[in-house]
Amino acid sequence: MGLGTRALGAVFALLVAWTVTWSTIAPTAAHAIDAAEAAYKTGMELAAQRDVRGARALFERAWALTPQWRFAFNVARTAALDGDLVGAERWIWRAEGAAATDAERAKTVAERTVVEKQLLSEGYGRLRVSVVGVAGKPVVTVDGGPADRRDAVWVVWTKAGRRQVRVDVAGCRGFARELLIVERELRDLECDPCETTAPGHEVGRPAEVDVTVRQPLTPQPKVMPPSRTPLWVGVAGGALALVGGALMGGAAQGSGQDNAAYRAGTIDKSTYAELRSGTETLYGVGAGSAAVGVIVAGIGLWLHVTQPATAEPPPTALAPIEPELLHRLAASSFAHGRN
Repeated sequence: MGLGTRALGAVFALLVAWTVTWSTIAPTAAHAIDAAEAAYKTGMELAAQRDVRGARALFERAWALTPQWRFAFNVARTAALDGDLVGAERWIWRAEGAAATDAERAKTVAERTVVEKQLLSEGYGRLRVSVVGVAGKPVVTVDGGPADRRDAVWVVWTKAGRRQVRVDVAGCRGFARELLIVERELRDLECDPCETTAPGHEVGRPAEVDVTVRQPLTPQPKVMPPSRTPLWVGVAGGALALVGGALMGGAAQGSGQDNAAYRAGTIDKSTYAELRSGTETLYGVGAGSAAVGVIVAGIGLWLHVTQPATAEPPPTALAPIEPELLHRLAASSFAHGRN
């Protein structure tokens, strides 16, 4: 058998192997996509039925089958609605890494900002650990639990208190430090677990100056404009006074005409008495209306001028979502469509 024949046989064998392998992988990948879409669809239905936890489990399953931005984003949304803000922040970070369009990135950043504000308002602090000077794979733990690795840093959101930080690397002495995490504090820790002299560089700063929080954490109260109700009361009182004045004027004019007619003899005494009685009644109604109108107008204008400015309290947490509104989430807050 010549070299050419052997070469052709080898190529043929490779083609057969590749065909068999691809015929096995392709249906598996297609099945994973279909299963992810089915889990996602059912999760949206559960979200519409207010079953947030059930929807989260299905969104996580869809992500495990085929990682896509909308799967991770919806896990974050359901976690936040279920009160798991730490989990929501973790999944938002995954969604941000899977975002493929500017719209997806913008929506993810907006969601992360809200969740970070909520975490800080509820007394959480964030610890970010950077490991330098090592070539291996560091293992970072906080109070014995693993920290989330995000590119070149490890992140932990934790309640205020003393936390034990450890960084272990094969072949190095490691690093250990007890840190005091303060409420609403964002703390950075840079350490070299293979360095025997420097224990690490630690930076703590208030949350308000952290660049990752894109909205003020302590927004100023919104000053509300004065209520217009007293002003409209004053205007109504003025209108009533004008009506009363018009009635008084009409009564006075009618009384003059009745007097002239009586003196000229065109009406008798009994008719004149009846007309005079009606005129006096009309004048009294007008005078009363004018007096009440003036008083109401004065009170309304006084209240409008002297009422203090009101302030709307700044939001300190995510507004609670009423159960009756959860059914709308499938059509609004959650991500839809195929990537």
